[in-house]
Amino acid sequence: DWQPVLEVLDRNRVNVCRIDPEIAATNEYKKHGFRLSRDQMVATRTLLLDLTKTEENLLKEFATETRRKLKKLTHLPTGRQGYEVKLNSFEIFYNILKEGYREIDVWCPPLSEYKSLVTSFKNKCFCMTVDKKAGCLVIIHKQVAEYYYASATSEGKAENLPYLVAWEAIKEAKKRGAKCWDWNGLYDERFPEKRYLGFSFFKKRFGGVELNFPGGFLGWRLLSNWSTHA
Repeated sequence: DWQPVLEVLDRNRVNVCRIDPEIAATNEYKKHGFRLSRDQMVATRTLLLDLTKTEENLLKEFATETRRKLKKLTHLPTGRQGYEVKLNSFEIFYNILKEGYREIDVWCPPLSEYKSLVTSFKNKCFCMTVDKKAGCLVIIHKQVAEYYYASATSEGKAENLPYLVAWEAIKEAKKRGAKCWDWNGLYDERFPEKRYLGFSFFKKRFGGVELNFPGGFLGWRLLSNWSTHA
């Protein structure tokens, strides 16, 4: 029922409203003055992994090349020092995030915002780093582990360390009781962002099931009230 929603918008004198639904009847949104936005604020397509599966069965769903890379990273030649995998070295991860984002010219959240995020989620937030060259930050909510931030230096990418980071983080999420892994975004041709192509290829190497959302809708109050669209 749209009427209560529109009345709340009128009562609070809201001029612009955005709705990001899980499902949508596009004609209904148009009828009430909303249009599909060209600029999407949240992921419109994502990839989910079923963490109730055993590690062995999860590995079976990974691309052959991904399994090969993980084997190479975890079964090192005699005398070769292993990679240093660290859990919850939040400061180290932020430095990786900052350096990696700078290399690809992507905005990095300020340290204060990053610290607030980590503090807010407390034990429902963890990070994984490898050799100070690659890492990710994961947030768990309602047994869903979200791959929230990830980054790697050019050296880390050359060594394929993001694959090891992701696998270690997936295993840690399982240990913490998460039932689902959400990769938090894939390239979506409906709203094309070329910079999504690279990391979408990476995420798809781990298998899983794609999930699509309709996208965000924007509505404006111009000369009339919202309720006139009811």
